[in-house]
Amino acid sequence: MEIFYAIWITGSFFDAHVAARADVSVSVYKRETEVDFGVLKYDQDMVLQEFQEKPRIMFDVSMGIYCLAKRVVEKLPRGGRLRI
Repeated sequence: MEIFYAIWITGSFFDAHVAARADVSVSVYKRETEVDFGVLKYDQDMVLQEFQEKPRIMFDVSMGIYCLAKRVVEKLPRGGRLRI
């Protein structure tokens, strides 16, 4: 027995995916975290170049929602699992 899951996505994420003519789009959330310690940055010779005291770092994290173009889906193997 095969089970298919469908997520109907509406709004700006899907619209942006279509407008960009992207093969794959990943929904993201901006995440900010504080490092509990000072961070050191060195050059290739291990000479200290920068020191940041407890910096706050901003990065994008995946929300686990993806859009795939039909042309990509058609190339996926049928049956079994797909690990990304």
